[in-house]
Amino acid sequence: MKSFMRKLKQRYFNDRKRLIWDADGTLWNFWFYFCPFADKVIPYLAEQFGVTYEEIERELGRVFKHFGTHEPILPLLFTRFRRAWAGTDEAFYEICDRYEQMLEQSRRKNLVVYPEVTSTLETIYRRHKNNWMLSDGSMHNILKKLDHLKLISLFKGIVAVRAEVPPEDTFFKPNDFARFHQVVDESEVLIESWRRRGLILHMVDKTQQKPNLAGMDWILNMGDDGRRLVKPMCKAHVLMIGDNPGKDLGVAQAAGIDALWAGYGLYVPPAYIRMIDIRLTPDGRLREDGHGISYVPTQMPPRLDRLACVSEVLRWVGFAIIQREPRVLPADAFAESVAADE
Repeated sequence: MKSFMRKLKQRYFNDRKRLIWDADGTLWNFWFYFCPFADKVIPYLAEQFGVTYEEIERELGRVFKHFGTHEPILPLLFTRFRRAWAGTDEAFYEICDRYEQMLEQSRRKNLVVYPEVTSTLETIYRRHKNNWMLSDGSMHNILKKLDHLKLISLFKGIVAVRAEVPPEDTFFKPNDFARFHQVVDESEVLIESWRRRGLILHMVDKTQQKPNLAGMDWILNMGDDGRRLVKPMCKAHVLMIGDNPGKDLGVAQAAGIDALWAGYGLYVPPAYIRMIDIRLTPDGRLREDGHGISYVPTQMPPRLDRLACVSEVLRWVGFAIIQREPRVLPADAFAESVAADE
């Protein structure tokens, strides 16, 4: 029995050398800044294009679904409003710029980490257990968020999605392709700047998002120095943390590694659920494709635990839980503990 418990402790507490984190819904909540932005940008766009709020919502929902993200590069270029635009390119690009400015303003104002995220990541970092990230977000957006939240230095490496560049013939106007590439080039400069600072970065295609194993396999075969390992990491040394059962727990199950379910990230205000699952959709109907906020999977992949807060991760890497409040012991606590030992 003692031998079994010793092996169990070694497996689950002492050998976790690499923690792989999801981003949105695990470290922060994307909807907490995107939905306030949507509430402001929809009236603005309706005024600029002379259409109803509902028409804006349907068209943005169509574009978001096409790209598989609510943060594609210059989404207005792919709307029917661009196709019907009779003004100058410069005037339309000003609307695009205002859209991006409003999104960035909401991100800076409303994007915050969940409680105890920073202290938990710092504890893991100080104890020489490396934080990695495996996200379905685009690399340049993930880097912006991590930098804004002052978390980027706590990660050894990041795997995220490469910006999708549509074919030139999919753009409605001749100058839009060059405009799109200008933004992509700026994003690549940002990515390269962080790579030069020593951050290990790897991008996968949209078709390789979780639970596809492309990103996970890359992390398991990459050393902390950025060089490919001779053989993959021992899977008992790796732990995945994420909020999405199908994607995060699913990729862990497929890779054969243990996972923790970030159950603390499930709450979203009802108004936000309506915004994402009904209003910003191509047809205004509740999403049933498995990607909506209100989607509940019929089966849950295996996981070690459901976390009530981020700091509970520390139990699975051999550290004590961070105390939320200083613990004040009664005056006779020490005497009682000594008497108990005797």
